[in-house]
Amino acid sequence: MLCELTIRHVAIIEHVHLVFGEGLNMFTGETGAGKSIVIEALQWVVGGRASGELVRHGAERATVEALFVVPQTHPAHRVLHAQGIDGDEHIIVRRDVMATGKSTARINGQLVTQATLKAVCETLVTIHGQNDHQQLMRPQKQLQWLDAYGGQTITDARTAYVAAYEQERLAAQALHDVRLRGEAHAAQRDLDVQHAARIAEVAPYIGEDEQLERTKRTLVTAEKQLHTLARCVDLLSDNAQYNALGLVHRAMRALSEVLPIDEQTYAPLVDAMSTAVYQLEDVARALRMVRDRLEGGSDALEEINERLQRINALKRTFGGTIERVLEYEKTISDRIEQASQYDEMLERCTRAYGDARAALCVAARVLSEARRQCAHAFAQDVQNECAHVHMERTQFVVDIASEDAYGSDGCDRVAFLISPNVGEPLKPLAKIASGGECARIMLALQCVLAQADPIVAFVFDEVDAGMSGRAAHAIAQKLAVVACGAQVFAITHLPQLACMADVHFEIVKQQRDGRTTATVRVLDEHERHNEIARMIGGRALTDSARDHAQTLIALAKEEKAQLVRKHNPTAQP
Repeated sequence: MLCELTIRHVAIIEHVHLVFGEGLNMFTGETGAGKSIVIEALQWVVGGRASGELVRHGAERATVEALFVVPQTHPAHRVLHAQGIDGDEHIIVRRDVMATGKSTARINGQLVTQATLKAVCETLVTIHGQNDHQQLMRPQKQLQWLDAYGGQTITDARTAYVAAYEQERLAAQALHDVRLRGEAHAAQRDLDVQHAARIAEVAPYIGEDEQLERTKRTLVTAEKQLHTLARCVDLLSDNAQYNALGLVHRAMRALSEVLPIDEQTYAPLVDAMSTAVYQLEDVARALRMVRDRLEGGSDALEEINERLQRINALKRTFGGTIERVLEYEKTISDRIEQASQYDEMLERCTRAYGDARAALCVAARVLSEARRQCAHAFAQDVQNECAHVHMERTQFVVDIASEDAYGSDGCDRVAFLISPNVGEPLKPLAKIASGGECARIMLALQCVLAQADPIVAFVFDEVDAGMSGRAAHAIAQKLAVVACGAQVFAITHLPQLACMADVHFEIVKQQRDGRTTATVRVLDEHERHNEIARMIGGRALTDSARDHAQTLIALAKEEKAQLVRKHNPTAQP
């Protein structure tokens, strides 16, 4: 329930602190006393548009603060939890409006947007008056009321539908994800296959590049040796014109020509040169063998260079090291494997989505049928209640149209249609009903729904506009019926309604210190008698008016006791 409301610096209200009671809270007062300001303050609390023009002259800001006490199971707590706002059963809402027109909102001390404020408070309070009937016009709210009227039958059908809807949503998401992956794989697969083949062709192993570099360094050194050896062999024996062996042979042949002349002198020299030839031949032969062996290594160096080039090309393309190349190879191998399983996954997800969609269609049809079965009875009950609030000629119809699109509430579009006058066609509420008619239709709806609506506080402004006599008495009865299951706030000028109040507030406008100020106070039993007598007889409180007021209050008390026993047997009258 709405337990407390504090209003500061709103129009002619300087400071008012109100403590409300359960049941029917009634506001009365002279015309222009400020009753509409209280409604405006409540509008601010529930997220309505706030105007700086209503900030009291001379004040920087206006403030409205409300305290609600609702159980943790109430929908408001789910909205708060979704916004990261925790708390117990107490919900404190504060709205500050600057004279400049800017405003801020807080729930349990935490700053919130106007959208969040409205989302929370529209589950707590609904205001109906000449210009405040948006909820009644909303198709979504009309659907919720129909479902609430349907009771357990629709609850069961809706629970089954919600489960099917969630299953279909998950299946659709899974199918969507598989298709996205399939598209990505299709674009990537050819490239992955090329890369995998390129890496597999080289097939490097960890540390191979370092090993090849070491071998290459060794072979590069051998290349330098080979160059020197080739030069030495060339100088010793392979040079066609100048080689050591050839020159020694020529010298030996020339010396042999003079050998006969003096063998004793030349013979040792010829022998020495012959020995030198043999030794040089041995050296040349040895050098050739080393050279030939090293020349075989040059082919290996060429192979190593080619291998290193291929490995380094992989490293440059796929990660900088052989380890990363091999990791990338594993990654693309996994992707290729996943792509090869795509067709199977797509078929499985497509089949699962088809099954979920079929189950959703069945659940939607069951829910639609349940709604259609109770729609006529609901419309008839609302129409009967409308007759009790001075709308006897009103036709009320619940139109249900099923659509192809499935939402969280089903596939039905619900519209409340009315014809307030005989011979007029049925049209949506928004196109026909006036503010006063909407307030009475809302009153009729709440009488039909009784305790099914989670709203904890209903505000009816000018619901008795243009009423009197029996019609006013009927509206008073309906307010009392709604108050059996929820907290009700009403502003009235009629004693027939005021006498039904469980808590009676009087709004008074007065001048103080050269300023006009509105005050609100709770009336005790004696003051209440006088206020209702004033409403009956005008400013002059005659004995007749007091007696009439006494009679109205006594009858109202008896009638309320009967209504409580009928509509809320567990409550104390």
